Amino acid sequence: MRRVLSSTVLTGFLTPVLLAVPVATPAAVARPHPVRASAAELAVRPVAGAGEQVGAVLAQLDPGRVAPFKTIGASWAAGSVHAGQQIEVRTRAQGHWSAWAALATMDTGADSGSADDLAAISRGRRVVAEPVYVGASDGVQARLRAVRAVGATAAVPSSLKIVLVDPGTSAADGNPSAQPVATSSAFAGESQPGIRTRAQWGADESLRTFNSGCGTPSYSATIKVGFVHHTDTPNNYAPADVPGMLRGIYAYHVKTNGWCDIGYNFLVDRFGVVWEGRYGGIAKPVFGAHTGGFNKDSFAASLLGTYSSVTPSAATIAAVDRLYAWKLGLHYRDPLGKAVLTSAGGVNTKYAAGTQVSFNTVSGHRDVGNTTCPGDAAYSQLPAIRTAARSVLGSGLVNPSSTATATSYGGTGPTVTAGVLQPQSWQLALRQRADGTLVRSWSGSTSTTLSQQVELKDSRGVALVPGGYTLVLSSAAGADPALSFSSPFDIVSPPPPPGATGSGAPAVPGDFVAVTPTRVLDTRSGVGQGGLIVPVGPKGRVDLQVTGVGGVPTTGVTAVAINVTGVRASQPTFLTVFPADAAQAGTSTVNLVTGETRASLVLPRVGPDGRVSIANEAGALDVLADVVGYYRSDTPAGRYHAIVPRRLLDTRLPGSTRLARESAVTVAVAGIGDVPAGATAVTINVTAVHPTSTGFLTASPSTAARVATSTVNYVAGQVVANRAVTGLTNGSLSVFSGASAADVLVDVVGWFGPADATGQQYTALTPGRVLDTRRGTGGPAGPASTTVLPLAGQAGVPADAKAVVLTLTGTAATAETFLTAWAGGDRPGTSDLNLPKGATVANLAVVPMAADGSVSIYNAGGSTHIVADVLGYYR
Repeated sequence: MRRVLSSTVLTGFLTPVLLAVPVATPAAVARPHPVRASAAELAVRPVAGAGEQVGAVLAQLDPGRVAPFKTIGASWAAGSVHAGQQIEVRTRAQGHWSAWAALATMDTGADSGSADDLAAISRGRRVVAEPVYVGASDGVQARLRAVRAVGATAAVPSSLKIVLVDPGTSAADGNPSAQPVATSSAFAGESQPGIRTRAQWGADESLRTFNSGCGTPSYSATIKVGFVHHTDTPNNYAPADVPGMLRGIYAYHVKTNGWCDIGYNFLVDRFGVVWEGRYGGIAKPVFGAHTGGFNKDSFAASLLGTYSSVTPSAATIAAVDRLYAWKLGLHYRDPLGKAVLTSAGGVNTKYAAGTQVSFNTVSGHRDVGNTTCPGDAAYSQLPAIRTAARSVLGSGLVNPSSTATATSYGGTGPTVTAGVLQPQSWQLALRQRADGTLVRSWSGSTSTTLSQQVELKDSRGVALVPGGYTLVLSSAAGADPALSFSSPFDIVSPPPPPGATGSGAPAVPGDFVAVTPTRVLDTRSGVGQGGLIVPVGPKGRVDLQVTGVGGVPTTGVTAVAINVTGVRASQPTFLTVFPADAAQAGTSTVNLVTGETRASLVLPRVGPDGRVSIANEAGALDVLADVVGYYRSDTPAGRYHAIVPRRLLDTRLPGSTRLARESAVTVAVAGIGDVPAGATAVTINVTAVHPTSTGFLTASPSTAARVATSTVNYVAGQVVANRAVTGLTNGSLSVFSGASAADVLVDVVGWFGPADATGQQYTALTPGRVLDTRRGTGGPAGPASTTVLPLAGQAGVPADAKAVVLTLTGTAATAETFLTAWAGGDRPGTSDLNLPKGATVANLAVVPMAADGSVSIYNAGGSTHIVADVLGYYR
């Protein structure tokens, strides 16, 4: 800040003298606390008989006692104090009057349209004098003096107010050096200098809501320039005076200027201590009210004192060097460089709104406004400050940037550029945003600038898959690392073709035919996509042909049984499988967290063109689909028989053996319990229990050659289940463990056999949500609780349905648990869904319906939200 022209400054306050007094024990250090400042306005009254000649006293305040204060200022309506008039004040302390001193018009300012500007307007914006710290005072006199002839119209304006601020006191003020300073490592190079916080100078944070529209700080996108000011107040203050001086400026800026907060981002005292100014975060680009017209993309520190002829102390300059090196370095600026700012206009700037001006990255207030601030002596130090700040920074990147943040799959990568502060080596890394995995890297060295084109291919020359990535540019000069630069980069999937909008073809019942599991979709290799190798991106969709492939005929097919797997999701998401001739359903088939691979069986209706659609909600992931059977209406085949679930295999039991890596176990099914010898296929639940590493299980007919498909995908230590439908050979099935040893459970829930009067046909529906405890009023299912779900008449399920096919999802479990769905009555001792604490997991369930058309869902432990989507029914 400060004065355009200043004659006499106030120096009449007393500096406290500290006396050494012996004590028996050390006194406790007082803790800082919020201190409420007060501001009083006094009207100026005319003095009878005063003349209008040059030097005449036109008005004054009575010299009586007033409430104690330490900071003085003034305000008046625009145009009411003439150019030839000067406001002067003197104060009284301990019975002695100071010399008269002029109050200068404030030269700092808020940007037009900013929160500070709007708050000042709502208060009835006035012209404001700079606040002056005078120390503890109890009397004041003011006068409006003509410094040149002003004509017969001269008068004492009724709008003229003298402002007296009492910043309050705190025992902590007396020993500020006893309080720790805020420090942190900003980056590998220059760390944050010690900065005393607002709390340490006793800022009353409630004052930030004093004016309308205030309370929430505003931020710039970056910092390009640091401006240097001075407060134009006396220099002979003691350390104990500083907190009160800051509180006085704060209260004056809010209550007299009408701003939201103190205008400066930082203040630096004559002892070399840096103090936090405006609220919002020391390391953040807080939008201030310090340099009128140019507060955006800048910050400012004000030197506490007057530096027109007095040179700032070496401690002050050193503190400014470190502060500006750190703050500019956070935003990759060269302290010896230049940057362009755009003026917001206003009375306190030399540049009209919209004018683009090139500034030194370390500039003085006078470079912007009609002012002498920060004083000739301080301004002359700026070249040395720039040089010292650059030396403090050492290595560093300058204005790094990337030419793009996204491109389409197979497109051209961005170019990353940067300058450097000194010769240094550099490395540019392209990483997966989900887990930080390194994809590609480039390196080099430079003494001036660097430029690197990012090739969107992996080390094998294969185009990178769609998804979220991060570009990280790091550099160092020997052992001196610079602040690294990061930029997000997305590879976007091709947009899906327009989807259907109606409900699709009518549902048709069908009999089941098992096939040898066959992979019909693999976005990693182009299977099912005509050779196109591209994952499914956010809101992406695959329309998959399922008839005429994998043993599925081209005609007569009503639905298919496919196992759908999401692979390495780039962020939390879910897949939805639905008929390709129907609009996307508001349901989910597979739920995945970042980096996860998970599978789920689904029995979707097939559109007239033989396709089903698989849609991805968010991020990018690869998708696999394995066909395991189909339903047909043109020829009698397998009919479904629901049974009470029965456990066929549990390798944890005595006498059983944990399934080893790359091994298989044969499970006899036909003729066991309720499954007759003539069964041709079964519906089972396959569970992997605490595998030793990442891997998968595959269920298939026992004599079939090993198939390149998967049923359950897991990582080490998990308990993961998935529903499966598989044919039988000689009444048995096989479970193969790939890549890991694991315990395995197999539960049979139904069987298929030749068409007879007791068997049931499957009718696939367009998926529909029938339960979501997150949306209802009952809340989550509690521990050991049963939820009864009426289904007859819902989502197309008829009252005479024998069993319903659901995608059952558990989410937000407060403890590890499992869900079991059944027809009511005695609950079976099996599970349909295993749910870790906090996870979201889905699994297909084929559940017999009770006589009243309902199913029951049991939650074992903790509280759990339950979601159920109807896929079809048997009858």
